[in-house]
Amino acid sequence: MLDNMTQRKTVSWDDLTFPENYYETSDALMRYEVLQDAMKNGDNGEANQIRLQMWEDRYGKYDGTKPEVDHYLKLWLDFRFAYEKRKSIFGFGNAKKSLQKDLNAMGFERTNDKGQMGEDILFAELRHMVRFYLSLCMSDKTYRSSFLGIMSMKDENVIDKITREVYEVACATPEFYGLTKEYEVFTNAAIDAFSTDFPEMSGTLHRYINGEV
Repeated sequence: MLDNMTQRKTVSWDDLTFPENYYETSDALMRYEVLQDAMKNGDNGEANQIRLQMWEDRYGKYDGTKPEVDHYLKLWLDFRFAYEKRKSIFGFGNAKKSLQKDLNAMGFERTNDKGQMGEDILFAELRHMVRFYLSLCMSDKTYRSSFLGIMSMKDENVIDKITREVYEVACATPEFYGLTKEYEVFTNAAIDAFSTDFPEMSGTLHRYINGEV
């Protein structure tokens, strides 16, 4: 089941061109350098201006050092919290307000007036974030732990856990809070990211979405 994740990590950098190489690496500084190279080489159009703005939204203003925070990953955690609070009398309202606020932090308002180009760039950035998160889940000892943190789950059990989380965070949460349309790009990006890295589990994810699991 790890074949696709392994393949992703071993893609030859020399075989990639911009913007594919920009979305293939998870290293924030490398992404910035790749984007700057493209802009210096004459590709300084609106699309790359949007990418630069999203880079700053996600990692903060460039200062030459490696960013310490990935704000998009924080937004994923906001969704996890909202899912856990979906049936809470006191937590529901605050969680929904947080999700509505996150629309701007995720770049939705930044791309609203940019048409299909803006939506495509937003989709690509969100998809990149989800793929990065999935790779962290596969390697993180805490995420993989079971039985009071003493034992580590098998790969297939970790992937089952990831499948449920992608459904709960990216599909069920927007629907439960009445934000399906607003977060449609995020939902589609998460489904695509998951299906890319775990194609053998794509059917299971869609069964969750269709209420068959």
